[in-house]
Amino acid sequence: LNNQLDSEVRSLLKSLETELVGQKNLSKELLSEYFTVDNIPYIISPDNKWSVGIDQIKDFFTESNGTTLSLDLEHTISSKHSEVTWVTLCGTLKKTLTEDEAYSQVLDELESLLQANISSKEKLFAIHRSIAYTLKESATGQDYTCPIRLTAVVLKNQIGKPAFQHIHFSFPFYWILEGKLNSL
Repeated sequence: LNNQLDSEVRSLLKSLETELVGQKNLSKELLSEYFTVDNIPYIISPDNKWSVGIDQIKDFFTESNGTTLSLDLEHTISSKHSEVTWVTLCGTLKKTLTEDEAYSQVLDELESLLQANISSKEKLFAIHRSIAYTLKESATGQDYTCPIRLTAVVLKNQIGKPAFQHIHFSFPFYWILEGKLNSL
């Protein structure tokens, strides 16, 4: 089914939206229904943090507590070869943060950036981007929204149903913006 999203994979993606992202107390048993636990599944978050194995994936979803994911299932790009399905789609992430939480998040990100092994130019750009984004979002209230791109590999799990092997969340607009600014 190239460029067509079959109903089982659509249902799996819908479950990611409604039953996994933003939930606090997910059991390993529930996660094993959605991930191929025997093939060492992983998730890469937008900040390139890897969550490998079911325990770290559980932690990933616990940390995303209070986050809402809305996926554009109608415009999903899907390709299937043998038992492997690749999907790419866009959506939005929404989260409500108090000013104190936003402040704490920015400080944590700045600390991480200052420790990063990147050039001074890259550090300054990342700091500028982080602060500008936080100021823009906080000016509109406590609800933060950002576009997200999701790329996933789907295989059959131990009971023969589609399950995630890998999920990669990324912010699509940062790369475009960085390329344009670096060329000035």
